[in-house]
Amino acid sequence: MVRGNQRDRRLSVIGGLAHDAHLASSASTVDDEQHEGETVDENLANILVVLFGVEGSQITRAMTWDDLEMDTQDLPELLAALHEAFLLRIPAADVEQWKTVGDLHDYLARKGVL
Repeated sequence: MVRGNQRDRRLSVIGGLAHDAHLASSASTVDDEQHEGETVDENLANILVVLFGVEGSQITRAMTWDDLEMDTQDLPELLAALHEAFLLRIPAADVEQWKTVGDLHDYLARKGVL
């Protein structure tokens, strides 16, 4: 987890991504077949790139939180970024269901934001 100025810069970047994601999600429709493949929505992938410093091409639906080296301190930042990007409040009980990036992706698709 990044501290101080790097964290502020990261949140600023996420704010920009959030704006772009909101525009993209409001302008498109969800195609169920799209979510069954191996790809991860570009807006979600961009958030994970910024938060965890991985390359977008490395992000897959099968990635676990351990693969992203996510710890419990990163979770509030992830939830804040998702809220800002998709205007969605996510209950803790829902978060506990996510084991992979694909689980999160499918959750966001079911909520109609991807």
